Formats: sequence, structure tokens, C-alpha cells
Amino acid sequence: GQKGIHVLNETALFIWEALQDPFTFEELLYMLNETFDGDPARMKLDLHEILDLFLVYGLVRTKA
Repeated sequence: GQKGIHVLNETALFIWEALQDPFTFEELLYMLNETFDGDPARMKLDLHEILDLFLVYGLVRTKA
């Protein structure tokens, strides 16, 4: 099969590194808001989008 090359932006990289430990969505969102200047509503949408992509590619998993 083909190997995908995943290019991560700064926000996605931050989330990827944070997810080496288990966190809830709310905890990740809080860390994003503390680390980056930006619109909290936009960050929430971005976080959902990034996590969905990570899940689709099997890069992260949710706790059962």
C-alpha cells in the first residue's frame, strides 16, 4: 500500500505532541487557548477537524 505523508501545521503538531498523554477534548481546547492567540470558537472547530483527521488515519484512538 501507499504510505501517506502527513504534513502538520503548528496547531496540529501541538495537539499531536500533547496526545502522547491522554487528554479530554476540553483539556486540549484549554491548552490550545492558553498557547495560541486566536478566536476560541475557531480553535474549537480546528481542534475537532484535526482530531477527526487523526482518527481517520488511525493516528490516535479514543478511550473505550
